[in-house]
Amino acid sequence: MTPLNATTSKFEAYRNLVEPWFEETGYGSQTFEGFYEWQVLSQAWAENEWAGQQPWNEPSSVTLEPGKSFVTGVRFSLANGVRGYDNAVRSVGLPVAKSVPGYVVPRDLPAKLWLDSDSSVASISSKPLGALTVEGKGPYTVTPSGSAWGRARLTVEYGDGKVQTIHYYITKPTTETIADMGTFLTTEAWFNDSSDIFGRTPSVMTYDYEKGAVVDQEPRAWVAGLSDEAGTGAYVAAMLKQVIQPNTEEISKLEQFVDKVISGHIQTEDFGVRKSLFFYDPAQVPGYQYDESIDWSSWTSWNKKEAYNLGRAYNYVHVAAVYWSLYRVARAYPDIIARGWEWYLVQAQRTVVRIREKDVGYTDVGLMGETVFGAILKDLGHEGKTAMAMELEGLMRMRAELWTSQEVPYGSEMAWDSTGQEGVYYWTR
Repeated sequence: MTPLNATTSKFEAYRNLVEPWFEETGYGSQTFEGFYEWQVLSQAWAENEWAGQQPWNEPSSVTLEPGKSFVTGVRFSLANGVRGYDNAVRSVGLPVAKSVPGYVVPRDLPAKLWLDSDSSVASISSKPLGALTVEGKGPYTVTPSGSAWGRARLTVEYGDGKVQTIHYYITKPTTETIADMGTFLTTEAWFNDSSDIFGRTPSVMTYDYEKGAVVDQEPRAWVAGLSDEAGTGAYVAAMLKQVIQPNTEEISKLEQFVDKVISGHIQTEDFGVRKSLFFYDPAQVPGYQYDESIDWSSWTSWNKKEAYNLGRAYNYVHVAAVYWSLYRVARAYPDIIARGWEWYLVQAQRTVVRIREKDVGYTDVGLMGETVFGAILKDLGHEGKTAMAMELEGLMRMRAELWTSQEVPYGSEMAWDSTGQEGVYYWTR
C-alpha cells in the first residue's frame, strides 16, 4: 500500500483502530491483533489524544474553504513475496530507503544509507539540527554527533518534489551502553531481600521503570517469578553481557544468583526448570501480604503447583544460556570467576537434554533463543566432550527431522508469533 499522491496522501502517522469484539472474528485477540489507520493529516490527534507526545513526523492539517476539495487515497500493488516489497514500491515511482545495520544507531557505529529513486537527491536535512551528518553517495554514511541522543529524523527532498522522512534512534556508544546495562541490572534491578519467601534472592529481577522499583508482585506470575521471557530477560541479558564485556563485581553477584536461586529453586536436582518461583497461593505462604489492589483471579496468577510445573521447554533456554555465558567467562578469564569452566558447560548440556523428557512440552517446536543450544554443542566439541556432544546433537537431529517432514514447521504456542522460526531455521539448516 503506497500513497496515491505524494503530497495529499502522505503516510504521516498511524493509529490503532479500536473495533467492537465479536466472537466470530476475535478482533484484538491473540489470533487477530487488529487494523491500523493510515493518517494523512494528524494535527488534531497530536493536539488532543496524543498531547504531550512527540510525533515521528511533523503533524499537519488542511482547512477546506467553501467550494474547495481535498482528494486523497492509497494504491494497492501486488508484491512478489516479502523480498518483492521494495520493487513493488519502486514500480509506482516512489523512492526506497535502506539503512544498514538498521535505524538504532550508537554514536560509535555509523549507519550506511542507500536511496533508490527515479529522481536525484536535492537535499538531506537533519532534525534536531546537527544530530546526524550525512556524507558520500550510494551508500551515504550517517554519523550521529557526539552529543546526540534519542530520536532524530532525516528529511530527503528529491528533484521531482517528493519528500521522504527516515527515522533514527541514537544511543550512547556501544561499549558505554553495554556497561551501563550491566551496572543497572546488578544494582537497580538487583533483588536482595533476605526475607523473600519465594526463593528469589539474590537475583536480577524485572524492573518497573515508571515506579523505579523491582517488580516483586505481578498478576502474571512469571513476570515476578524469574520465568518465561518477561521474567528472565533481565538476568539473561546480565549474563550474556559478561561474555563480551566481563566485570568482576557483576560476575561475583551473578555467581551468587546461580548458586542460591537457580540451583534448587528455578532448577531441580534432575535439571528440570520450573515455570515460576512467584505464585499466587495464599495457603502456601501464610503471612505473606499479596497486593490487594491486584486482580489475582486470572489464569495468569498461577498457584504453586502450576508455577512449579517443569513442562515449558522455552524456559530451559534461559537457564542453559546462563550456564553457557559463565562457561565462556570462566574459559577466557579464569581468574575472575570462582568455579571452573567445565562445571558450567556440563550444566548447560544437562539442561538442554532435559527437554526430551516426557514431562516437558513444546520440544517439537522451535524455541526463542535456542541458538545458544548450538553454541553449547560447538563448545562441547571444542572441549573434547564427544559423548555429551553426540547426545545433544542426537536430540536436535530428531527435532530437525520432524520439522523437515512438516509442510509448515514454524509452529508456536501463539497464533501470531514467530518464536518457532529461530530453532527450526538453525537446526534444519
